[in-house]
Amino acid sequence: MGNLRRFASQTRLGAWIRVARRVRATGGTAHALRKLTPGAQWTWGGPMNGQAGRCEIVRSLGSRVRFSYVVETGTFLGASTGFLADVTGASVFTVEASPDNHRFTQQAFAGRRDITVVPGDSRTFLRQLAVEQALDKPVLFYLDAHWDEADLPLWEEIRIILGNWAHPVILIDDFEVPGDSGYVFAEYGRGNRLCVEDLIPHLAPDVEVWCPTLRSEDETGARSGCVVLVRSSAPRGWDATGVLRKVLPLSVSDGRPG
Repeated sequence: MGNLRRFASQTRLGAWIRVARRVRATGGTAHALRKLTPGAQWTWGGPMNGQAGRCEIVRSLGSRVRFSYVVETGTFLGASTGFLADVTGASVFTVEASPDNHRFTQQAFAGRRDITVVPGDSRTFLRQLAVEQALDKPVLFYLDAHWDEADLPLWEEIRIILGNWAHPVILIDDFEVPGDSGYVFAEYGRGNRLCVEDLIPHLAPDVEVWCPTLRSEDETGARSGCVVLVRSSAPRGWDATGVLRKVLPLSVSDGRPG
């Protein structure tokens, strides 16, 4: 047995065995390939899908509202996660359902005490966060965990947030921008289109809906649409001038434009 081990350690077979063990110990082949790929976090062109206009929205909100912390659902590879922490100066709590992506981002942010990466379902994560964190301060939410048409967590995420946090600012990715068909958005069947019409049944009466002022033809990157939800009693410092426009008129009570 000793001779066999020495043979394996000195041959190409032995080298491959050592590599396989190392890959397995560091999270599997997908994780290893991402780690070895330069710019792996920038699969979608950088933070916020590589969209300069979207980044400016976040910068503007972060400079005007003093957020207690930031919550992200759908970490993916963490490009937007780091951006959210950097531009707001607040701690970020982020959740990722994919074990491979979670392992990757956990290692990517291992040296950052302001970023906490959690594995699991976004709805369970939000409920636990509501128990552990302050609820009466302004909090920025970035919702981007809606990739599985068989299980769309978005509507329940919104209800959990509005039911627990007093001053949330909720930015939703992949959402239809009213009046601008150039922005792409996600559709998962009847009642699950990411649009204002399907959103309204899940909103409280005091919630306002805002969308980008920037036209889609002037946006960069993926040109994915978004909306921002905020209570009419907006947090101190709220000012969307120049980056967002209110979707008006909108009557949440009856689900039709007023």
